[in-house]
Amino acid sequence: VVPENSRRLRALPVWFSLKAYGKEGFCSIVENNTQLALIFGNELIEEGNFELLAPIRLNNVCFTLKGESGQERVSQFLIKLNDTGKVFMTPTVYKNRKGIRASFVNWRTTEEDVILVIKEMKAVLEDMVV
Repeated sequence: VVPENSRRLRALPVWFSLKAYGKEGFCSIVENNTQLALIFGNELIEEGNFELLAPIRLNNVCFTLKGESGQERVSQFLIKLNDTGKVFMTPTVYKNRKGIRASFVNWRTTEEDVILVIKEMKAVLEDMVV
C-alpha cells in the first residue's frame, strides 16, 4: 500500500507538465514524435540496408538489417551504434526475428536529428564491412 502523500508527490511532475504545456502541448509532442517515427521509417526503407519488422504505430520503429547475414549482425551493429554516444536504440525480437527498436520520446528531437541518426547508422554499417 502506497501512502496517500506519496501518490500525490508522484503526480506532481505530471501536474506541472500539464500546467506548462497544456493539452494542446501534449498533443503536439505526441504528433511530432509520431511524425518523426514515420520519417525515420521512410529513411530506413530508402537507405536500403534495413527493413521494417512491424508497421510504424505512434513513436516506435522496429527494424532489422537486411539480408541473410543481417540477423547475425544485429547485436554487433546495435552495440557499435550505441557506443557512438550519439544514438541510443534497444534490441527487440519481433516474430522470432532479432531487431532494433527506435523510440521517439524527446520533445526536442527534430527532423535534422533523424537525418543525423541515419548518417551514424550508415557509418557504423560501413565500418562493419571494412
